[in-house]
Amino acid sequence: MKTRWMALAVCLAACEPTTRPPLDSPSVPAEALDPAALRALSPGADTGGIVYVSTYGGPATSTRHLGFTITLTVHNTSLDRELHVPSIMYVDREGAPQRAFLSEPLRLGPLAAKNFSLQPKTYAEGNGAAFLVKWEGPEGIPNPLIEALMLTTEGQQGISFITRGQEVERLSPPAT
Repeated sequence: MKTRWMALAVCLAACEPTTRPPLDSPSVPAEALDPAALRALSPGADTGGIVYVSTYGGPATSTRHLGFTITLTVHNTSLDRELHVPSIMYVDREGAPQRAFLSEPLRLGPLAAKNFSLQPKTYAEGNGAAFLVKWEGPEGIPNPLIEALMLTTEGQQGISFITRGQEVERLSPPAT
């Protein structure tokens, strides 16, 4: 009987912790989701937008959750103009900011792209979370293409799909 209890104690000690590690990201400033701040264009920008890109945490089996690796890609679709991205945030299903990706604005040259990734267990699980991407540029620049790839593998099987961003607000300079 004593041997069984010792074996149980050894097994329990070897189990992985059930708590989620803290998000390994820069803190999100309190004003990050302030509508006035999001809607304000940077000096020199003629146009811009706020794009919502939905994400999904991953499928669940009867025994466990298969978390997705989520990769956001921002594509500058302009042939000859630079795109500025001052803000990329990840928000949970309640709309609460979870992670800020940029400490300074990103500049993307013509036809350039940039990826941002979230690994399983570094973001809030479940469906309904999203990226909010604010972009800016000169008058006439085409909208960027912004997508999220969700990917997971188990053994020799894999699941992947893409969601495309939806512009939720068009930005323009204040009228003078």
